Amino acid sequence: MKNYLLVFALVFGLLFFGCTAAEPESTATPVENPPVEPATPAEEPTAPAEEPAEEPTAPLGSDTDEHGCIGSAGYEWCESLQECIRPWETECPTSPMVGNDTDEHGCIGSAGYVWCESLNECVRPWETNCTSLIKEVAESFCGKENVDKVYVCGDSIRVVSTLIGGGSTIYDASGHEIATCPVVGPDAMSEVCRQYLMGNNCIEEEVC
Repeated sequence: MKNYLLVFALVFGLLFFGCTAAEPESTATPVENPPVEPATPAEEPTAPAEEPAEEPTAPLGSDTDEHGCIGSAGYEWCESLQECIRPWETECPTSPMVGNDTDEHGCIGSAGYVWCESLNECVRPWETNCTSLIKEVAESFCGKENVDKVYVCGDSIRVVSTLIGGGSTIYDASGHEIATCPVVGPDAMSEVCRQYLMGNNCIEEEVC
């Protein structure tokens, strides 16, 4: 009987000791894992923006106007010169262009033409001998200072000076001076004076 009690006490003690010796609860705070964000799909690479295409520029010299002047090269039309010029290189006169100054007879003065009454046509005095025209030019010397006599010989005009030793001055049909021939010996004369005064076969006509 005692043996049974001893065994019972032993079993009861083991059970009681085993319950009190249970592991203490852990006081450590559980570590929470950070929330996992859903993965975003990878962005596809975008193609670089296309640059606007440059407009082609006109090549130099392709901008000629109605006269053929190249504006991009600085040329412009000059009406009086009838040509393309660069204003900083060539001055464009404002005077009328050649051919715009016809007289009542249709003679173009800027081209050197004048009306010849004796021939009844427009002539250039240095090209055509016009008697009436030469006489008009010769008469313009009459009455001038130091003028003694005026003669016409062919297409030349001789004006005799009143000055001592002044001799004569030879002019062409337009009144332009050709030579001055003072009173000197033949050897001292210029070739023009010698030919006119000594080798001329025309007969002089006195104008005044």
